[in-house]
Amino acid sequence: MNRIKNDQLKRIEGLQKEQDNSLVKAKIMQTYIAETQAIIEILIALLQSGLQWKQIWRMIKEEKRAGNPLATIINELDLEK
Repeated sequence: MNRIKNDQLKRIEGLQKEQDNSLVKAKIMQTYIAETQAIIEILIALLQSGLQWKQIWRMIKEEKRAGNPLATIINELDLEK
């Protein structure tokens, strides 16, 4: 019985951590809502032009090096979600 209870507690802790991470991400997005929207629109345009995600990520890295303020906001692209 204790083993089941411990497993459930660990699962709850994991879900709480995931929820906390999601809240942090949401707050960041709210802070940068205009920038986030601009980035989404740019990504959609790039995809519609036929570029692949690898090409887009390469472009983002180049833009970061060039000091593009929108590119500096992007830390990673989680394409699996």
